[in-house]
Amino acid sequence: MHRLAFGPRRCVIGRQLVAWNPYVSVAHKRQEGGQLSLLKVGTHYAMLLDEPGFGKFPIDLVHLRVDKPEDLDGIEVLWSQIFTAEMAHYSNKLKLIQSTGAGLELVQFDHVPNGCQVAIVHEHQWAIAEWVIMAMVSLNREVLKLDRDVREGRWEHHPINSFSPSGTELNSQTLGIVGFGHIGRQVSKYASALGMRVKVATRNPSSQAVASGYGAESVENLNRLPEFLSDCDHVLVTVALVDETESLIGQEELNAMPDNACLINVARGPVVNEKALYQALHGGHIAGAALDVWWQEPNKPGELPKSSKYDFGDFANVLMSPHASAMTKEVMQRRLQAAYANFDRIKLGEPVEGVV
Repeated sequence: MHRLAFGPRRCVIGRQLVAWNPYVSVAHKRQEGGQLSLLKVGTHYAMLLDEPGFGKFPIDLVHLRVDKPEDLDGIEVLWSQIFTAEMAHYSNKLKLIQSTGAGLELVQFDHVPNGCQVAIVHEHQWAIAEWVIMAMVSLNREVLKLDRDVREGRWEHHPINSFSPSGTELNSQTLGIVGFGHIGRQVSKYASALGMRVKVATRNPSSQAVASGYGAESVENLNRLPEFLSDCDHVLVTVALVDETESLIGQEELNAMPDNACLINVARGPVVNEKALYQALHGGHIAGAALDVWWQEPNKPGELPKSSKYDFGDFANVLMSPHASAMTKEVMQRRLQAAYANFDRIKLGEPVEGVV
């Protein structure tokens, strides 16, 4: 049985040991003849099976710490969210860069070697969809405020003191989903099951039949976004960050939202205009926000960037988390399985899944 000694946290999931430690780098090389070298550079996670046979060939690996780019020499498969020019200098045999997630903003594509594929893995849509439901319920029921009231000994909202409930149920509300990929579709299924009216706006509108299959009653193009937002109680942002989606949600879009609406962002921070959102919250133009992604985030160990130039923590109606909506044990397990399946495909000469 293999054991991984470097991680401060470990847990057993099923029949596998999963150990993780942010930003740890671990190289994996096959013992038999070195036919396939596997490398995990865990910018978020480094993981290890406790027994072989996850894929189509036995996984029997020697575990080596990777501390500098030259340790990549001879490696054929890289598991990482980061790829830099310095890493490329030692990656002449690299066949696959397997991202540990769906984000590729830290991969310098100009330096990816010729013939090397880059693949992403999702497997996070269920976890993020749960987080979104949690966020909508928390904002509807003012959970942060009520929690603080009890901690501070205030009882204004106890039934004996209040006959005017401020909470709202999801089943009376409309959810507008901006983006309809893996995450948007799963949220639509969950939200519609709770009785919400769901509608979708996306860059590449699916057919109405596809949208209906996920519980959405309509699907529209992003070019009518202000009109789309005008009757939403909650707006979920879940589009990829590309040139045309930067500041997609700006002053015009926020002003179009009802003043009782909340914005939820699980995409990337810059999809929402930073200043416009702060001003909308400060001026009471929207009722609240749930932010899991930020305009500045750490790119390497030890970094402590300020998440925004504005202090969103001043608002009692803003729920904040550090890009953690997908951080569940189950997501890690599924991503590990998907990554090892791609390692198998490289070994067997089969097409890799998730190539961008």
